[in-house]
Amino acid sequence: MYNRRTAYAVKAVAVMRNNPDGTNPSASRFLGFYGTADLSAVLATHVADLTIKIDDNAVETKSVDFTAAASESAVTVAEAVTALTASAFTGITWTADTDTGRLKGVSATGQFVQVTGALAAALDFGYGIEFPNNGLEIYTYLSKTGLVDCTMPPDIQDKSTKDVEGSEGNVRRMNIPAKLMGVSPVLSVYQYDKAMRACIEGGTYNRSTGAYTPPLSDVTEYPTFCIIKYDGLYNNDNTKLSDNDSVLVTTVHTCQGLQGEDTDTNSWKVKTYNITASEYTDASAVRHPAYEELPISKAAFNALGIDTLMEAESV
Repeated sequence: MYNRRTAYAVKAVAVMRNNPDGTNPSASRFLGFYGTADLSAVLATHVADLTIKIDDNAVETKSVDFTAAASESAVTVAEAVTALTASAFTGITWTADTDTGRLKGVSATGQFVQVTGALAAALDFGYGIEFPNNGLEIYTYLSKTGLVDCTMPPDIQDKSTKDVEGSEGNVRRMNIPAKLMGVSPVLSVYQYDKAMRACIEGGTYNRSTGAYTPPLSDVTEYPTFCIIKYDGLYNNDNTKLSDNDSVLVTTVHTCQGLQGEDTDTNSWKVKTYNITASEYTDASAVRHPAYEELPISKAAFNALGIDTLMEAESV
């Protein structure tokens, strides 16, 4: 299905932090903290707001009451499950994940999920405890909103040979083929989003002042994130943009990266992000390559509502 198509330009890119266990977040499995979480800095009279957005639907904000927690500075997963369940988010079920012990949310519908706000970060959605941020957010770029390109050079271990020469000059050779170890995406945009930069680098973005602070040189741990790239596919050799009949979805699972050197294109500054991605293991202990591709119909792509995924405060 949709084979032997020609890609022309990148239609859209979505970037989001992984779950804290390194797996990709989705509406059917989004993870927070394990053990205990210190919520004392974000609760006011035991209460704080939490915002959830499924796909391109309207955001839903609820006040979450942690009055029943024994200690606001050491809220357990069970206490968080109780408080969040009582908040009654539409179609969301809260439990402790059986594999990791982490706080887990499951939506009855949808593909994409965002869990945002100071409480979301304190609950460790989007690595919010180790890398303070606004929780689990999705940052999208389309050609009309600043996307320039997203290339994906492969990381290949070169082929090699191993020879052993015998006493009479005979040679036994082992041929070791080249291996795909991962990919090194380069994301180029001309609209500078400091929130997305913080998502990628693990720096700090102050949404009140607009200040961004990159991580220091002695930092050894960085958050991981995933990228979803959408390329328009065409079936004819001589086409126009309206002939686009399908979209190639490339999911790059476990990424780390930093902002690269700015480039100028006709005097417009272009921001680049140099990224590396390697194989990853999912929640079922199944290994995956660095990226996977899936063609979908143009109608299925339009139904995702990529252009309305982002929160207004991040635009």
